[in-house]
Amino acid sequence: MRPGQPWPAGLTLSGLARRMHVWLQPYTDRTADIRRCLQYAMDRKRGGRILLVRLHGEWSGVAVVNFTGMKGYIPANVLVYLTVNPAARGQGLGTELTQRVLRACPGDFKLHVEYDNPARRLYERLGFRTKYAEYRFQR
Repeated sequence: MRPGQPWPAGLTLSGLARRMHVWLQPYTDRTADIRRCLQYAMDRKRGGRILLVRLHGEWSGVAVVNFTGMKGYIPANVLVYLTVNPAARGQGLGTELTQRVLRACPGDFKLHVEYDNPARRLYERLGFRTKYAEYRFQR
């Protein structure tokens, strides 16, 4: 999905955020934060992409990219979320979504993944490499 496109029948931004919150367990964020990420991706000025995949007629996976508006020192794209319904895992949907994202969005990518998240192997297999340790100062 691109900014300005209508949502597919039977799917809403809030409904997708709730599904993602569950599917991302145990590496999830608050539903409100996921919703804000989806809104950013669909914003005409900032933008990004939301890629959805169905399996047997059911929404089974989603990838969300936010555009940064930068290049070089900060990649043009942040793959913020990539998740597959636990019932549909092990069928290559994560690989398919990642490859579709890389084709759909020009420029370099970055993503954040927990050290103990098994998805690290997927990203490494598809060419992502560790560049930095990320530190955060939270208020």
